[in-house]
Amino acid sequence: MASIKELLSQAKEILKKNSIDEIDANAEFLLAHVLNLSRGVVLSNQEREVGAEDAQKYFDFINKRLLGMPLAYITGTQDFCGHTFIVDSDVLVPRPETEELVEISSSMLGKPKRILDMCTGSGCIACSMAMKYRSAQVTGVDNSMAALLTAEKNVKKFGLQNVELIYGDLFENIYGAFDLIITNPPYIPTGDLAGLSREVKEEPQAALDGGENGLDIITQIILYAPDFLETGGLLTMEYGINREREIEGLFDKNIWRSVEVKKDMFGIYRFVFAQKA
Repeated sequence: MASIKELLSQAKEILKKNSIDEIDANAEFLLAHVLNLSRGVVLSNQEREVGAEDAQKYFDFINKRLLGMPLAYITGTQDFCGHTFIVDSDVLVPRPETEELVEISSSMLGKPKRILDMCTGSGCIACSMAMKYRSAQVTGVDNSMAALLTAEKNVKKFGLQNVELIYGDLFENIYGAFDLIITNPPYIPTGDLAGLSREVKEEPQAALDGGENGLDIITQIILYAPDFLETGGLLTMEYGINREREIEGLFDKNIWRSVEVKKDMFGIYRFVFAQKA
């Protein structure tokens, strides 16, 4: 048998030789997953011995990382807005930038009655909003039935009675008006998909591909959102790098009271926040 310290050292060396980013996090989270412990407990018990079966499972997971499988797909989980969500290869891995979208959007809301999460994927946005606003009815929509099955697992995991999941292409099966429409839609130009990292290529292409210029889905959402927003309602959206001028130009000033683009934690313009007149 080998100790936790020895296994971590071996794994980190393997990851380093193969130019895997965030070596420490990958090695430590994967071992924590195998041992069903928190990362903190693993790091504070490095002399603990690990059985041969668990050690083999650990290095099998390390090999999956070398092949480009996202860490979240291996562990089946991803933390988002203070909660641990179920994820799999049918949904995008939730990212810190999208957490920012949720937090900023929340800071702009009063007491919403209805919230729509367009392109819900894993349901991380819908569930996070439902937990923040227990009295609000939250709807998550996606055109991937496989993604909705994953979202349903998260709804059940958190015991949420105020989340409804709908299968449909954007607004086709949506009715009524909302106080907030929040979305992280596909926004990568089709021609850029081939240049993505091996890890990102493991994620569902349909959730990444925004069409020829990356704005196909975004344009449709901005065009039809006013029909599904209350007066003064908000549309908040994540979009691709260096697209802020094009994004702002898609909003009809006769329909929208205000349109503001904001930077993410890395100083990159990433979000747009629009209020219906």
